[in-house]
Order: sequence, then structure tokens, then C-alpha cells
Amino acid sequence: MLGKLKSLHILSLSRSDITELPTVVGDLENLRLLDLSYCRDLRRIAHNLIQRLSNLEELYLHDCSSLKWATENSYYSSYYSSLSELNSLPKLVVISLDISSEHLLDGFVFRRLWSFDVCIGIKRERRYRKRRDLETCPISRSLRINKSLDACKQLFEDVESLELDDVEGHPNLIPSLDLEFRKLTSLDLRRCHSMQCLIDASKQQVPITAFSNLRKLSLSRMFHLEEMCNAPQREGFLQKLEEVIVSDCGEMQVLFPIAELRSMEQEGPSRHLSLQSLKIVEIEGCNNLKYIFPMSVANSLGQLHTLKIKSCSQLEDIIQDRQVAYKCLLQSLREVSLIDLPQLKKTDVNGVLLTQSSLQKLTVYNCPQLTHFIISTTIQSRCLKEMRQI
Repeated sequence: MLGKLKSLHILSLSRSDITELPTVVGDLENLRLLDLSYCRDLRRIAHNLIQRLSNLEELYLHDCSSLKWATENSYYSSYYSSLSELNSLPKLVVISLDISSEHLLDGFVFRRLWSFDVCIGIKRERRYRKRRDLETCPISRSLRINKSLDACKQLFEDVESLELDDVEGHPNLIPSLDLEFRKLTSLDLRRCHSMQCLIDASKQQVPITAFSNLRKLSLSRMFHLEEMCNAPQREGFLQKLEEVIVSDCGEMQVLFPIAELRSMEQEGPSRHLSLQSLKIVEIEGCNNLKYIFPMSVANSLGQLHTLKIKSCSQLEDIIQDRQVAYKCLLQSLREVSLIDLPQLKKTDVNGVLLTQSSLQKLTVYNCPQLTHFIISTTIQSRCLKEMRQI
């Protein structure tokens, strides 16, 4: 019956308990959208079935955890569909797909697509479950990749959300990948142990559009990462950044790039860094950091509302310059949490952070170098423990 629906444009079997895609689906010559998302019992799509759908524009295969694909050395290579069939669909512009690294064909590269949500070797977060059935996969340009980047190299130019896990052989993102990441809004790096910085500008000029739209940055267990960027960047760099979460980056010495000091006689583009959009900063387990914000960005923190710092054994200051107080520039600060910071001192700047009238929640625990200070009566929740007595 299904194979006779020659004029069918949309077929959704999402969340069904099928174990194999019926071969008659290949006869639906006018099919534009095929949705097999959340078919967790689906194990097989027959060899060459996908490439028969020559008018297919959208294909949703995310969270099909049992689905197998043919590989070159597989005994069943003529039994399952292969990824190469995807590139034979001339009208395909949207795809969502979860696949293990072992199912990648040698030399396979996704061709450029208008929208994509691809997980390679990374288990997808179950973030679609509560959505309505018609919202099976939002239009996005998202990549989550474990180990190998080669298959997705044509998608990097347009990627908006990027997660890399355990990727080796790249000391940096720029210029190592020869891209600007100008459309990137979210970057999540985990266990990429070859990486020493995100941007290496020591030998060549970085494009002005690099990370120009980045809004969220997450760095976790990047054990050899020393800094975000090893040279000052042009004005506009990171100006849209809203959230920074860093954990277990033990070699990191500088989080935000220090602006280049220039005299009025010097020519060339400005190197002033502004964090005008920054709202959330969470740092944990970064034992080489001595301060969070360089002096040059302190006057651009007007939107910062959440600051959480934990287990940074060498941290002495939140803002680098101890001589200047920035009380009027931190008017949005609502939540501060300082935990296990044995070297954090009671300086003018740190004191100003902790006594903001805008604060609603304050936690200070095991910070023995801090002396007691006057607390605003507007604070709704506070926990102050193990501070040095005056």
C-alpha cells in the first residue's frame, strides 16, 4: 500500500518500533521529507534504498541508536545503506544524523548542506523529547564530533554550534583548520589535548570576522590549553560573547586576551577588547589562573550577572588591577559564588564585587584570605564560611 503513494511528499515514522525501513519506501519518487527520528529499534535501511529517493530534500535520522551502516570492510556491505548514498541525493539540503566513528567510510566527506545536525561518535543529549512531534528537529547547523574532523570539513564554514571531543593533532582552531568560524555562536571543546590556544595569531593575521558571532564558550578538561588567544585581536572580537564556562584546564594562564596598549602616535586597527555582552562566567579547576578579567576589559562588564569561581588554587584577583574599583560598572551583578580559593585576597576590586547593591545571592566558602566586609541588605541568599577573621 505504502509503495503506491507515488505523490506522497512527507513520510514520518518518528518514534515507531520498526526494525527495518520498508523497501517500498524507495518507490516514493516524489518524497521530499523522510523522518525516522527516535526509531531506536531501527537496525537496517536496505542497500541503495536511500539513493532511490532522488527528490528527497530533508532526512531526519537522529537518535536511531541501533541503525547500522555499511563500511568498506564489512561482510554486510551490500546489506546496509552506506553514507555515500547521502551524497548521491541531488536535492538534499537538510539532514540530522547520529553515527558512530566506525561507520564512517574512508575518505567520505559530507557535501555542503543548508541545515545539518550531525553527531559523530558522541551520544546526543535527549533535548527533543519534550517537543511536539512536528518539531522533531529544529533547523540548525550543528556538529558534535569525536576524534575525526575530516568527514565534516565542508560543513565547518557554515557551522553555528560546534562540539569537539578528544580531537587530536590540532594545536589551535585558527589557523589550523583554515577557517574563520564567522557564523559560530556556540563552541564546546572537551579533551582536545593537542590544543594550546584557540587562536594562534603569532605568525599570521587572524581574519577580523573570526568568532565574531560567538555567544557561548565551554572548555572542559583541555589539559594543555594555555590561553584563548596568544595575541591581541581587533575591536569587535568576542563582543557578542554571553556565556563562558571553563573547567579543569590546569595549564590555562590567561582566560581573556589582554588588550595591546597603544600610544596616540601608533597607527593601525584598535586592539581594544570589549566584553559588553558577557552575562555568565563559571570557572572551576583552573589552577594556573591568577586573575579572571584583565584590567583592559573591566569597564565593559556592565551586563555580567553571574560569576562562579571554584577550586582555582592560585587565583588572587577577579579583576587584574587592584588599584581601581569598578563599582559603577558592575550594576547587573546578581549572583557571586567563590569556593575553595585559598589565594583570593581582600583587595579593593574584589571587595567591590562582593558588596554590589544588585547582588541577590552570595556564596563564599573556604576563601581564608578574604576578610569580612559589609553585605548589602538586598541579598536574598548568602553563605559565608571559612573567611579570615579581622
